[in-house]
Amino acid sequence: MRPALLWATPIALVTVTGCASTSPKQGYAEVAQLVQARGGQAPDWDQHSPDDEEVDRRVRELLAKDLTTDAAVQVALLRNRKLQQVYESVGVAQADLVQAGLLKNPSFAGSIGFNVGATGGNSLAGSLTEDFLSLFTLPLRKRFAERELERAKLSVGAAVLELAFDVRGAFVRVQGAQQATELWRAIVEAESASAELAQRQYTAGNISELELTGRQAMYEQSRLDLARAELETVEARESLTRLLGVWGHEAEWKVAAPLPELPAQEVALEHLESAAIRQRLDLAATRAETESVAQALALASGTRLLTNLDVGVQAERDPEGNKVVGPTLSLELPIFDQHQARIAKLEAQLRQARAKQDELAIDIRSEVRVASSRLLAARSVAEHYRQVLLPLRERAVKLSQQHYNAMLLGVFGLLQAKQSEVAAYRDYLDAVRDYWLARTNLERTLGGRMPAPESAPTASTNLPAPQLAATSTSRTP
Repeated sequence: MRPALLWATPIALVTVTGCASTSPKQGYAEVAQLVQARGGQAPDWDQHSPDDEEVDRRVRELLAKDLTTDAAVQVALLRNRKLQQVYESVGVAQADLVQAGLLKNPSFAGSIGFNVGATGGNSLAGSLTEDFLSLFTLPLRKRFAERELERAKLSVGAAVLELAFDVRGAFVRVQGAQQATELWRAIVEAESASAELAQRQYTAGNISELELTGRQAMYEQSRLDLARAELETVEARESLTRLLGVWGHEAEWKVAAPLPELPAQEVALEHLESAAIRQRLDLAATRAETESVAQALALASGTRLLTNLDVGVQAERDPEGNKVVGPTLSLELPIFDQHQARIAKLEAQLRQARAKQDELAIDIRSEVRVASSRLLAARSVAEHYRQVLLPLRERAVKLSQQHYNAMLLGVFGLLQAKQSEVAAYRDYLDAVRDYWLARTNLERTLGGRMPAPESAPTASTNLPAPQLAATSTSRTP
């Protein structure tokens, strides 16, 4: 081989392979497409660029208004630090892909021998070598890196959807906790009025000390229940705040909307298992991981007996001034280590990856069945409250009022009926909250949003506190 060709070949290859970009923008765009195809919102990345100032302005605008579910998800996708860490895995995989397409740098070695005799000059020697094997394994290494990049994009997409569902669930909990707190405030107000009335009647000698003590105990108990509800609201808000990734004055966000009403009809729940297998990005990432290990095994098997092959050129000048130029060749002899242990390890990892993929697919199918059952059960409970129990409680209050007006029922009996009605509304709110949590969980197991439900003219979950607290104790003819 001519020396010029030996020098020119690696330089040309380095020039060609060094043109790949390390920018992960294309990978980020593909992640956004994966998420949007599953009904999610496109994520964005804080890369400390001028565009990020626009992102900050957008976050401030979203938090300045009453927060909605979609706005909360958008803020979390922009500000959640944990997700920002996950985003960077795309950049890491993109850099690995570029690295896989590069040849190793050539090695230069030189030596000089000083002539300590009476005649002749010094000897000089130099060599330039290149890992020639990396040239042949470059396509396999690039294919492996491409699968790793694909796996990183799928994993990031799965993380984005997971965060979005976490935010939606946390948002529902905040709505439920806030409404429950308002309801407990109404109950405390009613119990306070009842206790004051009992005190006046006891002073007038109309009730016994036992009845008075019972009313006072109920009032104090309602105050404790209100304190617990307020704490649950604080905890629900902080849970959502952590997911949003905000702090300081940005954590003073407000949620004004009550829990949504139940949809008029449930979406079709057939073929959900196959839809989940088709949509779940974490399962797709596991498949990509299996393919990556298979690529690594193919690379290791293909270079099992030849793991190091250096080719180069060497030039030398002896003390007499004679010059010699010629090629060099260096290779590893697989006498003691034929890399059988490394290949066996990769084979085990491949079996491990396949088992993990099968396990996840089985788990997904089971999770979908459980989530579907929970959704139907939660809907059934909420509808029972709305269609059966609440009308009965309202009817009981109406009849109690009539009996009270006819002097057939005491004031405490009327108050007890009203309290039972309020308790039924409180349980109804919990049932509605559980329904939306079950729906969010089903979407999580499906790996994507379900079609938006149609609103139904059902009983409102936004029950004003004064209405619940008001109970007329003045008899009317």
